[in-house]
Amino acid sequence: KMCGLPYDLLDKLIKDMPQALDYVIIEADGAKHHSLKYPAADEPVIYPGTTDVIIVLGTWEKGRSCKDVVFRYELMQKELGTAEDAVVDDSVIDTLRQVYVRKLRDSGFEGRVSCVFANERGWF
Repeated sequence: KMCGLPYDLLDKLIKDMPQALDYVIIEADGAKHHSLKYPAADEPVIYPGTTDVIIVLGTWEKGRSCKDVVFRYELMQKELGTAEDAVVDDSVIDTLRQVYVRKLRDSGFEGRVSCVFANERGWF
């Protein structure tokens, strides 16, 4: 299992990078091989100084049961009242996007939030 770099090491790496670099991209959160994830109370974890967050949501399992597709489905069901027989559709995907945006804002993140959707053919 991989884990994030300690903040002090990440601070040093970013500080020591050449001025020619415009961006540092950090993959911040996995979904245990699921296409979608419902974030826990302490997620998403955002590195201090982050200016932009890109939420990546997988759409390749539309039509399948949320139970089988969404990592932490039980938490989603508990917090949102998601039906036991719910299936992944555009509404579920948009709800997950909204949850992430809300949690980011509630954590104090004031930067730009974008969303990218991925299917079996790539990004859109």
